[in-house]
Amino acid sequence: MLSVRHMNLSFNIIICGAGLSGLFPGIALAKRGHRVTIVGATLQLSEIGAGIQIPPNSSRILIDHGLRSKLEESLLCPSE
Repeated sequence: MLSVRHMNLSFNIIICGAGLSGLFPGIALAKRGHRVTIVGATLQLSEIGAGIQIPPNSSRILIDHGLRSKLEESLLCPSE
């Protein structure tokens, strides 16, 4: 008997919320072969708020998704 892990199942998935907590599961699921639709409440994407803090566990997830160079490009260090 085949386990679910060995079957090539593909699902249609809808994620409500286009913030980081919606985008990264969407990326991970799409990389596994699922069809993902992400919906958000805003009509237009724009910057909201003053910035984002990324704790170590979150940065590991970003790096695992191949975004290390993008993180390094956008590092902001306080002026000395």
